[in-house]
Amino acid sequence: MRILLYQPNHVGHHYAYLAQMLGGLIDLPVELVLATTEQGVASNEFEISLAPLRKHLRIETCCTRPPKSVYRNAAHRLHELVAAVRAIEPDHVYVLYADAIWQLLAVRSALGYWPFRADLPIEAWLYRGGFTYPRANRPANRIKRRLLRHLIRRGRFAALHLDDELLDDFARRCAGKAGRTRLILTPNPIELRPPVEMAQARSRLGLEPRRRIVCSTGMVARWKGMDLLLKAFVQMLDRGGSETEQLVLAGPHSDDMLAMLSNEPYRTMVKTGRIVSINRYLSTEQMFDFAAASDLTVASYPRHSGRSSIILWAAAAGRPSLGTAWGCIGHVIRTHRLGLTCNVLDGDEFADRLREALQMPWTEQDAQRVRRYAEFHRVENYQRVATTLLRERISAAGKDQ
Repeated sequence: MRILLYQPNHVGHHYAYLAQMLGGLIDLPVELVLATTEQGVASNEFEISLAPLRKHLRIETCCTRPPKSVYRNAAHRLHELVAAVRAIEPDHVYVLYADAIWQLLAVRSALGYWPFRADLPIEAWLYRGGFTYPRANRPANRIKRRLLRHLIRRGRFAALHLDDELLDDFARRCAGKAGRTRLILTPNPIELRPPVEMAQARSRLGLEPRRRIVCSTGMVARWKGMDLLLKAFVQMLDRGGSETEQLVLAGPHSDDMLAMLSNEPYRTMVKTGRIVSINRYLSTEQMFDFAAASDLTVASYPRHSGRSSIILWAAAAGRPSLGTAWGCIGHVIRTHRLGLTCNVLDGDEFADRLREALQMPWTEQDAQRVRRYAEFHRVENYQRVATTLLRERISAAGKDQ
């Protein structure tokens, strides 16, 4: 059985997630074909995440960089996906980032056209569920909700893996008893490790032992609200911070964030060590260690659709988070009591909540509670749900022989 893994995105967590998924695929009696880009294969992300698994993959660099506009990007990706399916002739397809693509496919389906064989099982991962959030009542969001309802009820995808609790709730309401698509609330894969003492994690990372560390890891970019976090941290210190408080930004920095850090007051704060800037890609081990080393992890996305993996790393390490009150991130933090939330677009409120979160009592019982939540996101569970349908097909094929 030939499996097409369509993953043209290599930045951020995309290759890391694929590498973790492969752990559940490589022992199956299947041929794995990765459709991706030449830039991806040449990237640091590939070297760190996928290079150790390359012997298990047939790699087809049939994907290219898409245009920047949302519609043209989606159209480009869909054209590539259709071409890859026709060229590779898979028996099963994983579309590992189907946002925007699914909308074009839903429109085509509603018009009576489907570009794939009717008997080809396609599983798609959806990350952007903002159109299902409360008060998402713009006409474009209402159209997206109708399109998703059509796809689910027509069963165009064999399975939709939903990386957003609010999106999952909406999809299940849409499906009702008429849904023909398997709906799966997918984990955000993280590696749960034995609890690590804060001092030990700081020693491994070269961080100072006596600091009160506020940390944000992964991409350091404005779309993640890193500019808002910098401003809130400075404002908190201006209101009476202590000499021990430190902000750590660890992960690849966007150009605009590098420019911001090169200007005052941030340049002096980096020079004096009040702000630590670590501009490089982090392994999964380092993501865990930074969470364990921190007094507080901050997810300051201003209007992010979907989860934040960094609050999951914090939960896995037994540490608290401060996150945006908006959307899925706020919902998850409040529902599972992972820390505090705030309106990150309100600078005064953000600074106040930073101070409150740093002073918030955090007991071993709290640490155990958030670790229990993180159990759902264990890599092994991610692999299990990602391969369930495929294993069912393999088992059924074996019985037919």
